[in-house]
Amino acid sequence: MLTDWLERYFVAPILTGSGYNLVNTTVYALLLILFSYVVFRAIRKLGIEIDSGFAMSLFPYIAMASILRSLNDIGVFSTWFLVTPFFYVYAFVITFILLMFSLAISKKMGFSFHSLFFAFGFIISGALFTQLRFHNLFAVGQILALDAFFFALIFLPVWKAGLGNKSAVFSQLFDASSTFVAVTFYGFTEQHVLPNIISNLAGTWVIFFVAKAAVVLLFLWAVDSGIEDRNLRNFLKLLVFMLGFGQGFRDLLMVAAFA
Repeated sequence: MLTDWLERYFVAPILTGSGYNLVNTTVYALLLILFSYVVFRAIRKLGIEIDSGFAMSLFPYIAMASILRSLNDIGVFSTWFLVTPFFYVYAFVITFILLMFSLAISKKMGFSFHSLFFAFGFIISGALFTQLRFHNLFAVGQILALDAFFFALIFLPVWKAGLGNKSAVFSQLFDASSTFVAVTFYGFTEQHVLPNIISNLAGTWVIFFVAKAAVVLLFLWAVDSGIEDRNLRNFLKLLVFMLGFGQGFRDLLMVAAFA
């Protein structure tokens, strides 16, 4: 029975690429929470401040993960190792090894690790990016047009929020924009459970955008009002940004590769 259950809800979706279901989504979410806690403790144990400098140095690795997954999806690579959930472990291992390497060198040389860590990620993600082929630049323009609208709306000085909060909200709307264009105009399907539920119930993508923004804003309010540890607050906001931008960038690359 257990074997059949694992086959139905975990193994089959990986092998067939059928996407997510309620069971594996719940399990993956719980594993993400546990994994995030372990990562946070490890980062703090290393004495790293989770601030804007660290977030910027981490950015190429978020892009790297998205590019790797896209290359697997379009067939440049073909391995289950780049499919959820193994893909996240693989991306983390690369990132953590280079982080430790950057820390070790920076301590010996007497400079901040941020620039070196960023450089390693930039080189790797840049090399992987050259393996992509873009056929549908119009779709990219559609996504970026929506993103420009949300960027202007979010980063206007009218909203007196910090950069971390604004970036977290924008990343999730970036993800929503990429998904909307891919599904609405180019025949892609949404594989995640919650977006499918929301869009089916609401019957319109406008509600999906609003619901996604509302959930993120509620989460950010809870983090800012309920957590005193600045590093933990910043880590949770960075996690929201990583999930939103990573998925959104992957979807953008997939649509761009669509012939």
